[in-house]
Amino acid sequence: MTESTFTPEEELAALEQAAMDGEAVTPTQMAEAREKISLFKLAAKGVTMRLEQKRKKDALALQAKTKVDVGLMFTAGDYVDPLVAYDEAVAALSRLADVVKRNNTLIAEASRALSLGGVTRFANWAAMPEDIDRANFASVGQGDDVAYVTLGGVAYTSENASLWVRAAVQDVAQQHGGLSLPQSSDLAELVRGSRPGALKNHAH
Repeated sequence: MTESTFTPEEELAALEQAAMDGEAVTPTQMAEAREKISLFKLAAKGVTMRLEQKRKKDALALQAKTKVDVGLMFTAGDYVDPLVAYDEAVAALSRLADVVKRNNTLIAEASRALSLGGVTRFANWAAMPEDIDRANFASVGQGDDVAYVTLGGVAYTSENASLWVRAAVQDVAQQHGGLSLPQSSDLAELVRGSRPGALKNHAH
C-alpha cells in the first residue's frame, strides 16, 4: 500500500480496511500506523501542556503585577490613614473650643476691668441706664455672668463652646449627605440643635 496524506487515524483505518479486502498489508505497516497515532497524540498533548503552562505562567505574572499595581494605589497614591485625618479633626475642634473659651475669659476680664474703671455696666434684665456709654459697656446677667462687652462700638459676645463644636460636626455631616450611622438616624439629625448666632449668616 502506498504512502497517503491521511491522518494517522485515517491511515490506520485504511490499512485495516485493505487487510479485510484481502490486500497485502504487513504487520510492520500496521505497527507504524499505530505508532504514528501514539506519536501524534503525544505531540498534541505536548502542545496542550505547553499552552497550559504558558497560560499559568502568564496568569501568575499578571497576578504579581496586579498586586504590585494595586499596592501602589495605597503606598504611593491618595490613601490617607483615617487616624491622621481624625487627629487633625480632633485638633481643629479642640482649637475651636479653646478659642471660644479663651474669648469668654477675655470678655469676663474686660467686663471686670470696665467695672473697676468706673465704666457703667448694664444688667441685661433691667432697663439700660441713661448715662451709659453705648459704645463702651458690659452687659451682665444674673450671677454676674457676662453676656457681652461693647468696646469702641464693637460687641464681643460670650459663647458656648459646645454649641460651636456641635455646629461644626453638624455642618460636616450635612456636607456629606447627613452621614448615616449604623442602626440609627444620620449624624446631622443626631447633633441638630441650637446654633451660635454668629453662624446664622455665615457661609462655609
